[in-house]
Amino acid sequence: MASSHLPQEVVEDILSRLPVKSLKRFKCLNKSWCALIQSPTFIAQHHHPSSQSNNACLLVKHQDYITKKNMLSLIPNDCNHHHGELDMSVNLGLPFFNEDMQSLQVKSACINGIVCLYGGVCNTDIVLWNPAMREFKVVPSCPIDYPPYADYSFEGLGFGYDAKTKDYKVVRMVYFWEVHGPDYPQLIQSILAFDMSHEVFRWMALPLGNLRDVRTKKSFNVLDSCIAVIVHVVDGVEKSFDIWVMCEYGVEESWTKQFKIGPISGVDRPLGFGNNDNLLLVDHKGKVVSCDSNTHEIKNLNIRGVPLSLQTPLKY
Repeated sequence: MASSHLPQEVVEDILSRLPVKSLKRFKCLNKSWCALIQSPTFIAQHHHPSSQSNNACLLVKHQDYITKKNMLSLIPNDCNHHHGELDMSVNLGLPFFNEDMQSLQVKSACINGIVCLYGGVCNTDIVLWNPAMREFKVVPSCPIDYPPYADYSFEGLGFGYDAKTKDYKVVRMVYFWEVHGPDYPQLIQSILAFDMSHEVFRWMALPLGNLRDVRTKKSFNVLDSCIAVIVHVVDGVEKSFDIWVMCEYGVEESWTKQFKIGPISGVDRPLGFGNNDNLLLVDHKGKVVSCDSNTHEIKNLNIRGVPLSLQTPLKY
């Protein structure tokens, strides 16, 4: 039956249920279908809730066996050998990506199937990557304009989705200070949140305790759809990880210490939460290990490549 005989909403519903390989073929058949498939609304719809059950994937960099080119791959966090690798390897063909990827940075949340990558000098090269479609879009460069008597440091990058405009937004955070002025203070008691729709900032306080200790390192993640903070003391052979969760978004009084993992030895840094709330970590050899949150049992996942981040899927 021709698509013109079907209501538009029926066509959209049918296409949203098809696998990615079929959608890539259909983009070439019909211009209206191509526009629909590439729209942010359809991407969000196709990234349906059934794929959101904490099916986080590890993003790793590695070399292709044949071409020796640097590649990115997504790997299911519960696989136990490199053959579990998804068919989502890609070479982006960008200078900051192809050399050694030392400057490559990744935002840890995968929003509606889109991953934000950045790197290069002062992290000015930004790419939005759709692993399923094997497509990417380079974000236009935006130079940092500052007066001659000042200097700046790059403080991070934010990536989110504006549900009102149905579009993605990238926020670059830059700190300015006078060259001959006093040293600028480090902000250690706070979370800076950005409203994507209204484009306003707000501060949210961290919970009391060792999260406000300058000797600790904090890692922000998502646990059961809530903001979670993994905190640990950097020094020492053995490390313990305290997991705090903001049970109600924006309500500072809702911070709750969910559980503690450790002390355990041989681990370097956390990546995030995998299946069954297991904590994925990078050990001292750069390998990915899984730590059972209840038994503290450590399991080597035998992942091929260097782990960059754990992509936690979010849907808007």
